[in-house]
Amino acid sequence: MVELYLKFPGEASYSSYSHLLIDRSLRIDEQIMSKRKTSCVDSAFFSLKHSNEFISKIAASSSDILCYIAEQGSPVFTGKVANNFGQDIHQIKGHLNVEAVDNSYVLDEKLKYSFQYPDLVGDPGYFIFNSADQNRSIIHLLLNQVGLSALSHAEGIPDINQRILHISGTKGDETYRSLLDDLLFEFGYCFYFDRSGKFSLYKWLIDSPVPTFQLSNQYCVSGTKLSYKRHERAFDGMKVVWSETGVVEGARLYDANLPISSQTGECTGESVLGGLYYPEDAEWGEVWQPYVKNWLDTPYLTFKTREKNRDISLIASSGHTIDCKADPEVIMDTEVYESLRGRVRFHNTATTPKNIYYLAIYLGRKHIPR
Repeated sequence: MVELYLKFPGEASYSSYSHLLIDRSLRIDEQIMSKRKTSCVDSAFFSLKHSNEFISKIAASSSDILCYIAEQGSPVFTGKVANNFGQDIHQIKGHLNVEAVDNSYVLDEKLKYSFQYPDLVGDPGYFIFNSADQNRSIIHLLLNQVGLSALSHAEGIPDINQRILHISGTKGDETYRSLLDDLLFEFGYCFYFDRSGKFSLYKWLIDSPVPTFQLSNQYCVSGTKLSYKRHERAFDGMKVVWSETGVVEGARLYDANLPISSQTGECTGESVLGGLYYPEDAEWGEVWQPYVKNWLDTPYLTFKTREKNRDISLIASSGHTIDCKADPEVIMDTEVYESLRGRVRFHNTATTPKNIYYLAIYLGRKHIPR
C-alpha cells in the first residue's frame, strides 16, 4: 500500500493524504548520477482525487510543501512538491497531477555567503568529508550553510580524507550543487539524496577494477565465429601540463581607476560631493572591488621578464591591507575583505566637495598557481 504524507507551510507535522492518491498513479524517476558523473534530481509523479479544500490549500501555499511517500511502511521518496501541478476542468473535474522533487533542491540555491577554507593562506588544508572533524570538513561546512546539519546525512557515509589546500567561493557566484559536483568529481564521487531524504555519497571511480564475468567456450554458440582485431596506433605517450600552486606575499590586487595628471603623473583625485560616498552608489547597496589576478604577475609588471604569465589565477587570500589617500574629511567607514574581492567605502563628511586621490588593496599572503 502506498502512503502519501504532506507538510504544508506553518504545520508542525506531516498529514496523511493517502485517501486522495489515485491507485497506480505513482511514478518515481530516480538515478544516482548523470552520464557526466554529476548529481541528479529524482522526481515523483502522482495524481490526486479532486478536493476543493485541498486545491485551495495547495494553491494558497507560498513556500515549500514537504512530501514523504512510503510503501509497506518503508520510505520510497522524500522531497518537496514542485511548482508543477495541473488539473483538467470539465463538467466533471479531473484529477490533480502533482510532481515532487527530492531534497537536493536546497542545493540549487546560489551561495549564501562568501567563504574560504582554511581561513588563512598557508594553514593545513581542509578534508573533503570527515565526520570526526566537521569543523574542517568542506562538505559539512557547505551543507551547514543551507541548513543540512549532520543529522540530515545518511548513516555510514565513508570519509574522504584527502585534503584541499585551499578552496573559496563568492556569494551569489554559483550554486551549492555545481560547487559540490565539481569538487566531488575530481575524487571520483558524486552526491545524492536517498529515499529517506538524507544526503549521501557514491563512489563511481573504481580503484582496482576486477572482472565481473569471464567469457569461456561454454558461452560460444556452435558454428558462430569469434573474431578479434588489432589496430596499431602511432601514439607513444601523452603530455600532461598543469600549474603548481605557490604562496606570494605583498602583491597588489586592486587599484582604483582614479585620475592622474598626464603632465606630472601625480594623483589629482576624484571629487566626492558633500555628504556622499565613494564608490558611486555605495550609499544604496554593496559595491565590491574585485581583485585583479593580473596584478599578481609581478615579474612581468616589474619588467623582470617580457613574457606575460597567461596561466595565473587567484585561489585564496588573507592578511589584506589598504593603501589610500584622501582629504581629511573623507573617511573610510566600511572595510570588508573576502578571498576574491573587497568592499571599501569612503564617506565625505563635509558639506563641500572633497577628493580621494588613490586606493589600492594589497594582501599579506596569496595562494596562486605559479
